[in-house]
Amino acid sequence: MSVAPKPSTRSITLKKGEKFFLNGALLRVDGPVKIEICTADSVLLPYQIMEEKDAIAPLHKVYYYVQQALIDEKNKIWWLAQASQLLSAPDSVKDQASSEAAVEAAETGNLIEALRQLRSVIKIQYGTFNISYVEHAH
Repeated sequence: MSVAPKPSTRSITLKKGEKFFLNGALLRVDGPVKIEICTADSVLLPYQIMEEKDAIAPLHKVYYYVQQALIDEKNKIWWLAQASQLLSAPDSVKDQASSEAAVEAAETGNLIEALRQLRSVIKIQYGTFNISYVEHAH
């Protein structure tokens, strides 16, 4: 007898004005709210969403482009082309090898994993994944 796996649940608390991405929809809350997500294919929490104005360093721009490919399904190919073009430019990313896992994940269509890998690389290179949106949201 096999047992079906338990769905993983994630509980998040959001403040007024915070955004999050859930399965193809970018949502903004208009007041404090606690949400329990029982099942989801793709979720970006507020601290994982990068605003365009914050994408200044090349690696941050790559993250922004991959994020937009996830959010803007209609223009996904264009966003991924922008990320690819930036990654292929000489000296665009300090450590090209460390971003390979992110590139591979993006190429196979696993954009959530690509973003996770990019956050890891950004933390290594900059010591933090600090986005000013997070600072403004508090």
